[in-house]
Amino acid sequence: MFKFLFGASKRPPDDGKETSCILSVVGESFENDDGTSRQEIIAQLDEGDPIELRPEPKNPYDPNAIAVFSRRGQIGYIGRNDTDLVHMAMKAGRYRGADVDFIGESMVGLEGVRIAVWIASA
Repeated sequence: MFKFLFGASKRPPDDGKETSCILSVVGESFENDDGTSRQEIIAQLDEGDPIELRPEPKNPYDPNAIAVFSRRGQIGYIGRNDTDLVHMAMKAGRYRGADVDFIGESMVGLEGVRIAVWIASA
């Protein structure tokens, strides 16, 4: 269970031609390959911070995986159930970016993140 820490994304739609999908980030409790703590990176995030989504077609666990990066490093992945939506938007040229929507703290003290993914209307 998460408690609300930050409000919804403040990025305005581009003249009504964009919409946001709010997606959960998974894998936030793991360390990155370079030894950095995803939890420490998340602790430095603020609402509205830009997010970079990087497809990982060579990911050995899931060729549809999409890694989620802040300016400071990887914070996790988009959940498996949401990757098709993002891949379709990217392939169609409709993906417009992503940012931190809110950060929640679990009952065991771990922080989780939801991001706003901006997609141009068809």
